Amino acid sequence: MGRARPVGVVVQNRKHSRWECDANFLPTGASKLPNKVEDKVYFRVHEVSKSGLTLLTSLRNEEALQPGMRLELHLNIPTVSNFNLIIEVIHTRSIQIDNRDQLNVGVKILNSSKRLERSIAQYLVQFSSDATLKALKEEKLIPKSIAEAVNYTTVKSEGDYQEVLNVRWQAYKSANKVDVGDPNSMRCKYDKWDRIIIAKHQGKVVSSCLLIFPGPGDQLEIEEDMNRSLDDFIPDRTKICEFTRLSALPDYRGSDLLHGMFREVARTCLAEGRDITFGSADERMAKVYEGIGYRKTGIEFYMERYKGIKHYSMIGNIRESVLSGKKVKAHYWPFLWKPLAKYLDRNHRSEISFSNRLHLWVYKAIMPILKRLRS
Repeated sequence: MGRARPVGVVVQNRKHSRWECDANFLPTGASKLPNKVEDKVYFRVHEVSKSGLTLLTSLRNEEALQPGMRLELHLNIPTVSNFNLIIEVIHTRSIQIDNRDQLNVGVKILNSSKRLERSIAQYLVQFSSDATLKALKEEKLIPKSIAEAVNYTTVKSEGDYQEVLNVRWQAYKSANKVDVGDPNSMRCKYDKWDRIIIAKHQGKVVSSCLLIFPGPGDQLEIEEDMNRSLDDFIPDRTKICEFTRLSALPDYRGSDLLHGMFREVARTCLAEGRDITFGSADERMAKVYEGIGYRKTGIEFYMERYKGIKHYSMIGNIRESVLSGKKVKAHYWPFLWKPLAKYLDRNHRSEISFSNRLHLWVYKAIMPILKRLRS
């Protein structure tokens, strides 16, 4: 959308920040005018905030819309939801957008709800170019899912790789695993010949994970860290994958971005025929891994590059976790592995055994109960 040029000047004190909507995915709305049987006013939403909206409509509605007026607004937020709102007109003014005169209507939402706030936050993280997750959190606007708002891909340029190093450095520094150095100290020799999965939000790398696909006789990074072999757990190195250096920018921690990264790592490994995955985790993350289907091998070691913090080697069977829920906590599977299970069921149904399909059917049957318990 072109930049709005005010025709008149309006001074307004706002309690909450406002963000401009994406011109390609504008929320829209309609209201019936008071004391009118047929007349409707149609709006496009130019800006949104936690408590109000900036609406655009035709100048012919200028006399009908007056400050202090209350309206019922049927609001549609693209890809998110619909709402019936009660709004109060705060001000109106004529502005120009793309050389067209339009009526700018500032309104206050009188019947806001947590559902509406979450939907506004979800819309902004998916479509706004300037609504950072940090800024939304400061406004107490918490989106339903960050994982749905990012693009998953692999490192394709030196610029991508530099962003990965920065993500690692910020993540480990905020977790108190490193004190000194700079992003370049986060380089790893495996980066050159293996695959780095990244998540991009608003064009910026916000999370990454290194996947190592060993050949016969190749050593894993975790084996170097432990200074011992994992041959007792690896019957065939060409059938396994090591995931390591999983990290995210501090502002994105605590969201479901980690779930999205787990799914993308799992999808990539399955596509390569690598059902068995290895990794390492500190005390806190080991509990997370155990919840999604991994188990400790019984080998503990101290990671020198991360201040000697105690780590556990972890092993998991992705196919079993995704398709049968084995070793996965029941309340985790629907929200973590279900999207990937649906993808496999749709695209690789012939590879799914009868027992796994039975497990999927059971999980689908209990999904409503698990959702109620979670809420």
